[in-house]
Amino acid sequence: MSPLGHALAVSLFLAASAAAASLPPDPSYVLLFADEFDGATLNEKDWVYRLDRRGGEANFSGINGLNRKENVRVSGGLLRVRVDQEILDGKKENTGGGIITKKRFGYGYYECRYRPLMDGKGGVHTAFWQRGPQLNVLAGQLLDPTTPAQNILFEIDSSEIDNPKWEGTNNLYDVIAPKGMSDGYPWPARFHIPIKPLEGGWFIDAYEYTPEGIIFYDNHVEVARIRYDRIRAQQNIWLTALNGFGTIKDTSIYPGESDFDYFRYYAKDYPGANLIANEGFEYNLDSVDPQEPIAWLETGDVEAGRVVDGEAFLAACKLRHSSDKPYKTVTSQTLHYILDGDYAASAMVRSSGGQRVARFSVGSPGGASVSVAITASSAWTRILIPTANIVGNEATIAIESDADAGQWVEVDDVQFLKPAAPDKLVIQSKAFEAVTDPIWQVCEKPTAFREGAYSFFGREVGYGEAITVAFSMKPDALRDQVVMERMPRTGDSGWGARVTAAGDVVFRIGSAATHTDVVAKGVCALGRAVHVACVFDRGAARVFIDGREAASLSGIVQRTLDKKAAGSVGGQHRTSTKDPYAGILQDIRVHNRGLTADEIASLAAH
Repeated sequence: MSPLGHALAVSLFLAASAAAASLPPDPSYVLLFADEFDGATLNEKDWVYRLDRRGGEANFSGINGLNRKENVRVSGGLLRVRVDQEILDGKKENTGGGIITKKRFGYGYYECRYRPLMDGKGGVHTAFWQRGPQLNVLAGQLLDPTTPAQNILFEIDSSEIDNPKWEGTNNLYDVIAPKGMSDGYPWPARFHIPIKPLEGGWFIDAYEYTPEGIIFYDNHVEVARIRYDRIRAQQNIWLTALNGFGTIKDTSIYPGESDFDYFRYYAKDYPGANLIANEGFEYNLDSVDPQEPIAWLETGDVEAGRVVDGEAFLAACKLRHSSDKPYKTVTSQTLHYILDGDYAASAMVRSSGGQRVARFSVGSPGGASVSVAITASSAWTRILIPTANIVGNEATIAIESDADAGQWVEVDDVQFLKPAAPDKLVIQSKAFEAVTDPIWQVCEKPTAFREGAYSFFGREVGYGEAITVAFSMKPDALRDQVVMERMPRTGDSGWGARVTAAGDVVFRIGSAATHTDVVAKGVCALGRAVHVACVFDRGAARVFIDGREAASLSGIVQRTLDKKAAGSVGGQHRTSTKDPYAGILQDIRVHNRGLTADEIASLAAH
């Protein structure tokens, strides 16, 4: 994948007056799962309860809540999650709860209508989100038996709402961190967007998860778009109302409830898009036991199947079946809630040969299993299942070995997809690699940062001996305001880009307490878009306006090596200025290197 293939681009659309779109947004979507929460009990065939403690002595400060089955009920056509303060075992507890789907969901359109508890002055956190399961949260409850032990790859927060502020947090977290990036991937998106609730305090929340990225909707209006193509997995849906977030200043709200009216999931075909998660077995890296491949289920003699680093077809890792004694093992991945029809599957393999069974197969609940043998080969060879008819909206892709000691099979680059055209299988071999240049890229389209909207980015963005921060802007007014920054309160390392009331662009190096400013004077005017590029390289800083150098300074003692502070665009509640940015931003790019004058001129022309 090219460096820009890992870059992401985000567009916010905060025009609250825009007409509501018809839903789902694409007529080809098909409803595959819905729970309207009718009846008198939770459907425990589809859901489990969230049971865990957040915060207190066992976790980090600022959160102290206990999630219980007793706080969840279904009545009046609603899922009702109670938040309360209760005495349990002689101790006062902040209680809440939620539910988690037993099965997993991938690409598609997700919608939930709910009414978060908004009374009081803090403490309640209501959310609709997607993530893999955690054993400490499930407390022994049974998920779908095809769920791998290691299946947390990303998190999509369609909304997180903390009472009493009607502000939705739309998040995408990439949990898998590549080697050499201690902070993981830079947060692809963490947007805080004001919400205008519907009558009665209801909110229709939705998102599309596609091979290209995520689109978020509030009350049927698009509010955020994230172009990010490196996450691919099925994860569980969570509907939760947690208690004990921050300082609880008003206990009169207890007991209270957050109510969920429905959850619906729609799927459609994505011809040519691989549906397999961790297809190259790279995601374990150094942090997860190689005996448990992320997103894959190991059964049988599980010690015989493991992720191995080295001599892979893609990047660094591969799956290997082998043992010093006879073994039977299966490594499989089950995909839930996919459309029926004809799919194709392939994998790169090599083998010692001689096994009683060595095969690659695809099966579904209502269709015949199709398989191909893995034969002896010392070189990587592609095997293909050209047609697997899936019936029952579910498919299991498996690698199976029944072998004697010393016999082995190696597998990499597993593909499962609907062909882009009849008899045309597109092989999508992509090496797993780190974000390189630029490390963070957002706002492909003109983006309005108004009404308190802002976004975060990670500590690896704009980090190093040399960095470049580039963007186009058109502020609503000339006043002192922060466009974007990653700057701690103290120390000698960080950076920020600012606009002043005089129309100056300020590139600040250092912390809020100790810094050096490089000022391009009078370069902004109302009603005119301007391209800004700020470069810092080992003590020297330059500011470019519309591709031409407008200010420079050398001998700067501060640096851009701090990792204590996360970054923000448009300002936020912890910013070092009282005035967040208000206006249009477009084509924000941050590089962990200094761009040349020619490269900056090319960006400005773009």
